[in-house]
Amino acid sequence: MHKIIVILGVMVSVLYAAIGTISITSDTLDADIYADGIKRAVTKEVPVTLSLEKGKHEIMVIKALDEDWHQVKRINVEIKNAETIALSFSLDLEKVSKRENRGSAKQFVKNGDVVVDNALDLVWQDDESVIRVQKNWKEAKEYCRSLSLSGTKRWRVPTYDELITIVDFNKNTLAVMSAFEHVLSEYYWTSDADHENPNNAKGIYFGNGCPDTISKFDISFIRCVKPK
Repeated sequence: MHKIIVILGVMVSVLYAAIGTISITSDTLDADIYADGIKRAVTKEVPVTLSLEKGKHEIMVIKALDEDWHQVKRINVEIKNAETIALSFSLDLEKVSKRENRGSAKQFVKNGDVVVDNALDLVWQDDESVIRVQKNWKEAKEYCRSLSLSGTKRWRVPTYDELITIVDFNKNTLAVMSAFEHVLSEYYWTSDADHENPNNAKGIYFGNGCPDTISKFDISFIRCVKPK
């Protein structure tokens, strides 16, 4: 938005960044609210509001249970103007180790058009198709089943638990382990359906590694996986 001020008879137009408001409710009280990795508030019985500038933001609500488990939900939101966006968080139980960075140089090894995970005995697709091919959820499954890469088949769409292991949460953008050559700041499919809405499936946004749910009828990118 603009504000017009007059300085010594000269009219000056000053541009301000658009500020939006996020209204947050959660099924879990006293959970920490993070915006773009910075703790901003805790959940209460009444909605909690945050003021954020125009652009894309990751909102996370998290509550630690013990050293191995926490309850968490992450939502990507984009503020386009001075608006109020209401977000409701239903926290999921998640094992903390799923989001640990175990990606040593010996674990992930680039080998031609694939990356080999020596810790989990998985082979990941990493050719240029990873940044070119987009399909809906059903088509993604068919695509991986028919894929022949590096002389092998048996490819499939990864589960959420598998795909989350190649995310590098130390990176603010293109959040993938360094052995991977091809990645976009886009959503990539997992094979896991959303239990709350059968028309949605889980995906991961590799701009920042944030999980989310996507309509099965939307198109997203695909990174197939197979056993080693």
